[in-house]
Amino acid sequence: MGVSALRRIQVGLETVRGTSVAASKILLGNLRMTPRLESYEPEDEDRNSLGLLHRSTIIGQSCDLRYEGGATFEQIINFLAMTMIGAVTPTTPGGGTLSRDWAFAPSLIAANTQDGFTFEYGDDQQEYESAFVVGKQLELSYDMGGPIRLTADLVGRYPVKSTFTGSLTAPTVVDIVSKVTTIAVDTTWAGLGGTAKSTLLLGGTVRIPSGIELVKYADGSLNWSTTQEGKRALEVELLMAHNADGETQYDNYAARTTTFVRLETLGPLIEGALYKRLQIDMALRWTEPPEMFELESGLTAIRFKGKSVVDPTSANDYEVNVRNAVTAMNGAT
Repeated sequence: MGVSALRRIQVGLETVRGTSVAASKILLGNLRMTPRLESYEPEDEDRNSLGLLHRSTIIGQSCDLRYEGGATFEQIINFLAMTMIGAVTPTTPGGGTLSRDWAFAPSLIAANTQDGFTFEYGDDQQEYESAFVVGKQLELSYDMGGPIRLTADLVGRYPVKSTFTGSLTAPTVVDIVSKVTTIAVDTTWAGLGGTAKSTLLLGGTVRIPSGIELVKYADGSLNWSTTQEGKRALEVELLMAHNADGETQYDNYAARTTTFVRLETLGPLIEGALYKRLQIDMALRWTEPPEMFELESGLTAIRFKGKSVVDPTSANDYEVNVRNAVTAMNGAT
């Protein structure tokens, strides 16, 4: 009998997308795995029977996975690689030897070929293994009373029974705290981060879709074959104080003006003057009517909702940068 306290999530970066690999790391958080079978079940109206269903044929299979947990500087890069762009290698920032910078800047004119991961999930009773796991959407929620919350909607191949990769140890991770986030609002992509607003942001949500579509070739398998990318736009909801800066965003909504926003959250010092960091840069247009005069901690606030747009000057729409001390995507952390 499976013990819930003994559930675990282990993953490995696939060398060839869709080919299972042994797990190289443990993921901390919560996972829900939903195996899906597509079936053909005709009603056969002229069968001489009052029974509705008689036969069933499986015509396709897949697996939906949903991960939820606090975002950490070490493990968020796995989900960004599954959802935004694959084959990202880190650089070492100036003045550092331990620090690594991970830049997830999806192309607008070429395939981003998101990384595929093999997920091992189960308990002491049985492990189930799903290959070619990629991201459909990430959601980062900023609540000033806790860590940034990460929700990842993923899809993979139909899970098979197997066994856990052994000898993996729980990683050391650092949660990304919402309250130490700073917001800067500027008028150009090149100027991102130049104008900090310390009394503006009260909370918010950033949703990053992959645009992934599942492709099914006639290849002898019931699993989907590969992925293709469609159009996508980042979505945001930002709760802003109704002050002069909040009024400016109301004016931007009314004028359909592009707003350039940077959300930056720092963590512990790695070395020298280099801190762990999550940075999201966005060119935004407020596309939905603002929700006026919400109440937040005794303040009047406005909830702005928008999507990323392509800035014609820089040809950018959004990107995410992470600084940590993880040297490789398939490393143990």
